[in-house]
Amino acid sequence: MLGKSDALPVGSQLQGGKYVIEAVLGQGSFGITYRAANTGSLLHKQVAIKELLVEGSQRLAGHVQHPPERSDESWGRLTANFEREAQTLARLKHSNIVTVHDAFAENGTIYIVMEFVDGTTLDQLVRQRGGKLPEDEALRYVAEIADALSVLHKNGVLHRDIKPANIVIDKPGHAMLIDFGTARDFVADKTLTHSVILTPAFAPPEQFQARARRGPYTDIYALAATTYWLLTGEAPAMGEADAVKDDTRLNPQIRTALAHALAFNSQERTQEAASFMRELLGPSAQPAAPPPQAEATSSVSGFQRGATADANATTIPNQPQPRQQWDAETYDESRGNQPPSFTASELASRQLNASSVPPRRSPWLAIGGGVAAAVLLGVLAIVLLGGNKGNGTNPPGGGASDTPTAGQVAMASPTAAPVAQAQATSTSTPVPPTNTATDTPALASKLSLPYSLLGVQMTSTNEGWAVGGGGTILHYSGGNWIQMSSPTTNTLPSVAIVSANEGWAVGQNGTILHYSGANWIQVSNPTTNTLFDVTMVSADEGWAVGENGTILHYSGRSWTKAGSPTDALLFSVAMVSANEGWAVGNVLTNNTIIGTILHYSDGSWTKMSGPNYVALEDVAMVSANEGWAVGDGGTILHYSGDSWMQVSSPTSALLLSVAMVSANEGWAVGENGTILHYSRDSWTQVSSPTNALLRRAAMISANEGWAVGNASPSGNPIGIILHYQNGVWSEYH
Repeated sequence: MLGKSDALPVGSQLQGGKYVIEAVLGQGSFGITYRAANTGSLLHKQVAIKELLVEGSQRLAGHVQHPPERSDESWGRLTANFEREAQTLARLKHSNIVTVHDAFAENGTIYIVMEFVDGTTLDQLVRQRGGKLPEDEALRYVAEIADALSVLHKNGVLHRDIKPANIVIDKPGHAMLIDFGTARDFVADKTLTHSVILTPAFAPPEQFQARARRGPYTDIYALAATTYWLLTGEAPAMGEADAVKDDTRLNPQIRTALAHALAFNSQERTQEAASFMRELLGPSAQPAAPPPQAEATSSVSGFQRGATADANATTIPNQPQPRQQWDAETYDESRGNQPPSFTASELASRQLNASSVPPRRSPWLAIGGGVAAAVLLGVLAIVLLGGNKGNGTNPPGGGASDTPTAGQVAMASPTAAPVAQAQATSTSTPVPPTNTATDTPALASKLSLPYSLLGVQMTSTNEGWAVGGGGTILHYSGGNWIQMSSPTTNTLPSVAIVSANEGWAVGQNGTILHYSGANWIQVSNPTTNTLFDVTMVSADEGWAVGENGTILHYSGRSWTKAGSPTDALLFSVAMVSANEGWAVGNVLTNNTIIGTILHYSDGSWTKMSGPNYVALEDVAMVSANEGWAVGDGGTILHYSGDSWMQVSSPTSALLLSVAMVSANEGWAVGENGTILHYSRDSWTQVSSPTNALLRRAAMISANEGWAVGNASPSGNPIGIILHYQNGVWSEYH
């Protein structure tokens, strides 16, 4: 995080003295937002100025030097994103969207000048109010943001990061949509490559893919998730629209509308913001007449329902004519009812202010009071694996602490013996005991978990571990997979076991778990970046990799940040020895995702030069001289003779994991249940018992192994486990 010393001093001048810095409003890993006076105007109005200043930058003689680990190309991408944010905001004129006044380059970086909004973010307001809001007040804010989204969508723009932290309530009590650093133009009926930027608890499934169709339904899902959080204090779990529909804390009309907007399959989701509001408020709802302007109070006036109105009216008065009018059908995915698969590689953060603003009115409502504060408008949104349930006082995606789920359940045997609860430490979250009857129900037949399974490692034929969404931890022992109590609800994509008595798991928000003494505990971590993979060289040394080029080293009984030559998303790390290893991942370059390969040798990581491979997902080394990597489009790379070469592949499916038994035999798995076998110097596709998304494989020997992933029956993702034995892959029962 940037420190106060990195900010421009009070009194600093920009644009030849036109803007004079008065205070720092907030700062994050990608920039600083200031309050400034516009002395170029006779009114000397206050403005908010956002400066692009990434973590690690230095200010030399007033000139910003970007971090040495960021290439000129990487810095160019950041400045281009920043400029795009200014251009997006400048062309959108709406009373519930922050206004851009100016943008310019100076001091070796970029600045955006915006109106200064004196208010507080919706997530802060909810915390101040005890964890949730009254229905009428919450729906007023939602209606104003829906109004703003209608204008965005009619102008071909998606926000892509709707959440409470990106909604500011100004002093008069109106909701303003902020943080357009993730906003993108979209083209009707086109599949485009997008950078994957999102906040997991509020993001829909299609946003976890780089190449996927997005449309207004993408933002509507996030707005519905925000609405649910405002009313209940919890974020909805992805794929649990039915649970929302059955939530008796909400009135039937509201929960039906939210369930529709939260559908896992975008084709089944509400397609327009105006339609969402009509469903939420009732088909006969009409905009409340704007009241006379009055002094702000702490209360919010009544909400109008049931009046006679045209249910199809979607016109927003006093707004620019839409650049393009699209039918909702053009946004739909072309995969029928098959929900999108979200991959480990499509993964990869944060928030404005003002005063003396004119009244903001939505045609859907009229608002009275509000509260005041100052918040930073960031450039990017953190990219994670999947949504978890939040709690009432700490919204997901906003630095929340985790509320763990507890208990354990025999997945194949209802009579499996219980195991010890995880013990809390100063760095872990206590896991309260729960009744297994009310936790995840025991299944006597086919394994079914409410979350995807993402990682697996076997220590022997008789023992292994698997991890996944919602902090899921499974233990294989005695022929059964048992769900263990977990000290976190954060998604866990990787597990590495050193021995039967010790292991590690990593995941969302930099989560690091340690297995010791038959318990998993959460330990302190040196980063909040999501970690995607962990591997151990020994009990005393290991490595973990993640987003923004994060590399962690375990040594001396603690995890520390290591130097990284890239800001890419690193998804896999494989060590040959304590002195040598490899890591692979993806980086977005010129709107195209390409593979990244890092090599560890002589105590440092270096980026390998070579052809622009497609997205890479996993790497496995057989020896210092041989290894394999897999990725998008069926890509298979072979390391031999000191170089990586692409080899023939029998599939064009996305490959997510590769596991080698020896130099002569191995396996790879991926989307649509794809399973490849390496033997006799070639890869062949073999029969698979599933069309699920297979995320990770772990082989015990040439004759036995396991694979985990997720299926989506009825549009709801559940964990799945495959077992390889006697020459056949079968689904675990």
